[in-house]
Amino acid sequence: MSIKPIDFQVMIPKTAEVSKAVNDDHQKNLGMNQNNADRLQHKSENEVKTVHSQGRTSGPEIKDNKDREKKNKKESKKNREKMIRIVLLI
Repeated sequence: MSIKPIDFQVMIPKTAEVSKAVNDDHQKNLGMNQNNADRLQHKSENEVKTVHSQGRTSGPEIKDNKDREKKNKKESKKNREKMIRIVLLI
């Protein structure tokens, strides 16, 4: 199929229009992808901050073995003293 010179006069100006439309569409898609990526990154950063802040403020505390041992020693000492008083009273 051959193109006649008269057809070129119509086609050449339209190629610029088509090129601009395709480029605009491409740029629009790139902008949307960038916005989605930014929103996703912001959302994940907020979720990480939420998880880290919850770890500091709530949840069960893990006590040290030394604290438990001190408490047990104090309780056993009190119990012994009570037993001694009871024995002395009898």
